[in-house]
Amino acid sequence: MIKYIKLLACVAGLFFTSVCLAQPEQIDRANQLYSNKKYAEASEIYQSLVNQGWESADLYYNLANSYYKQSQIGAAILYYEKALKVNPSHSDAKYNLLVAQQLVVDKVDVVEPFFLKKWYNSFRSSMSSNQWATFGVVIFIVSLLGFSMFLFLPNLGLKQFGFYSGIVCLVIALFSFNSAGSLKKYQSRAESAIIFEPSVSVKSSPSNNSTELFILHEGTKVSLRQSMDQGEWYEVVLTNGDVGWVRTEAIKII
Repeated sequence: MIKYIKLLACVAGLFFTSVCLAQPEQIDRANQLYSNKKYAEASEIYQSLVNQGWESADLYYNLANSYYKQSQIGAAILYYEKALKVNPSHSDAKYNLLVAQQLVVDKVDVVEPFFLKKWYNSFRSSMSSNQWATFGVVIFIVSLLGFSMFLFLPNLGLKQFGFYSGIVCLVIALFSFNSAGSLKKYQSRAESAIIFEPSVSVKSSPSNNSTELFILHEGTKVSLRQSMDQGEWYEVVLTNGDVGWVRTEAIKII
C-alpha cells in the first residue's frame, strides 16, 4: 500500500507540475514565415526555441515540417520522432514521418516484437503521459466515490456496487499511473538516434581502423546500446538486428 501511495504522490506531482508553456511571440513569427514559404528563416526561429529548452510536440512538428520543406530529411525525421516521443498520439507527426521515411535510402526490415508487447505499446501510446496522469487522477477520484458508497450507504445492493466499482476503478487508475510513468521514463531516455550524415560507415568495433560492416545513410533510425571511448562512439542496433559502431558525431539522439 505504501508503494502505491508513493506512486500516486509521484504521478499527482507530475500532473500538477506538468509543463504548460505559453507560446512565445517567436512562434507566431515563425509560423508566419512558414506560411510565406520562408522555410529556412522559420526553421532558424523554431530551432532557437528548441535550443533554449522549449519543448512541445507541436514545436517539434513545425520544426520538422520546415526542415522537410528544405529537403533536410535527417533533421525532419529527427524532429518528427521527437514530436511523437512527447505526444505519441500526434497523428499529423505520424503521417508526415511515414512520408519522410520513404525518402530514406536504407530500407531496413523490421523484426516485429511479441504481439502482446506491441499491443501494450500501441495502447500506451494512445495518450500522452500527462493525459494518462489526468485520466488516472479522475478515475482514482471515482474509485474513492465508490468506496464512499460502500462505507456510508445503508442499502446492501448499493454498497456492493460501490465496493466492486471502486476496485475496478482503482485498478484502472493504477494502470493509468503506470502508463504515465513509463511514458515519462521513455521520453527521458536516450535510446535511439537518427543518422545525420549523407553516409556513415558502421564499424565492427569503436575504432576507425576496424572492419567496415555496412553503410548507413541520412535519416535511418537506430537504437543505441552503449557508448565507448569517452562517448566518441556508439554501438547501434538496426531494426533487423544488425549491430555495429558509429562515431557519435554522425548521429543525433532522439
